[in-house]
Amino acid sequence: MDFTMFTGAVQPRALNCIHALTTVSARMRVMRIPPAVVVGVFLVTAPAWARWPEPAHPGDDTEVFTGGEETAQGSAPRRPALAFWKLRLTLRVPAEERPVRIGVLVPLSDGRQDVLGRRTTAPGFHFRETAIPPNLRAEWTAERTAASTATYDLAVRIGEPAVTPIPAEPIASLPRPPEGEAGLAPTPHIQSDAPEVKRRMQRIVGRATRLDEVIWSLYQYTAAFLPAADPPGPQDAVTVLTARRGTSLGRARTLTALLQAAGVPARLVGGLRLGSAGEKRATNSWVEAWTGNGWVPLDPAGGYF
Repeated sequence: MDFTMFTGAVQPRALNCIHALTTVSARMRVMRIPPAVVVGVFLVTAPAWARWPEPAHPGDDTEVFTGGEETAQGSAPRRPALAFWKLRLTLRVPAEERPVRIGVLVPLSDGRQDVLGRRTTAPGFHFRETAIPPNLRAEWTAERTAASTATYDLAVRIGEPAVTPIPAEPIASLPRPPEGEAGLAPTPHIQSDAPEVKRRMQRIVGRATRLDEVIWSLYQYTAAFLPAADPPGPQDAVTVLTARRGTSLGRARTLTALLQAAGVPARLVGGLRLGSAGEKRATNSWVEAWTGNGWVPLDPAGGYF
């Protein structure tokens, strides 16, 4: 299964950071490295009565200004804050005499990305999409199949989200997210209720009770972990916490577990990190922490806070 990122058609405007294809516990989101504002130049035409007489049409020997004589090297252009991407998911399926079923979570529109169009090509397969909020599941099925390739194309617009500071409020007064207690529930890979996770969280946080202090302390701690060994081994929160090293997925799980152990609702997010043509594009995992009025992205492996 491969993702192909085509060169994005970029449009200027005044979302990857983390822009980000997301999954909560695998929500998909497209993630774009931070963009910036592009300012346009407007040309104003004077009214007819205020114009100077137009010169005669230049002859062959007339020097026409091309701009080359007065140019100066400027700074590199900044990235626009709004970008359009075309992405393709390619599924290579071997020949099978048995029934085949392939399922993938694909991105939905949210506050940081808008999915403008979808298209799939899958000869010999039945295709359907099923909403599993906050995700969308794409599924291909066939009774049997020859060796074939299925594609799933997306057109996505990514904008820069407003930067919301983390409130300096006590965690005890933090209102719960719309999803309720799901952001505090442990899982087999995010063991926020494990005694070793709770003890480590307490050592890191100390006497801090404010939301901003707790989130920053736990983020800094996991951001300092070493990259995973090769091969990486298990990447659950307890294992990564013990080794103090892990993949982006392992470190994100660990930060999620520590935040939940501290009483901060947090969820795991996965997606694609999109950059310019010269930058590496890869799958990535990060964390979203609830701050009372929204989810804030944290990427301990990528250094984004």
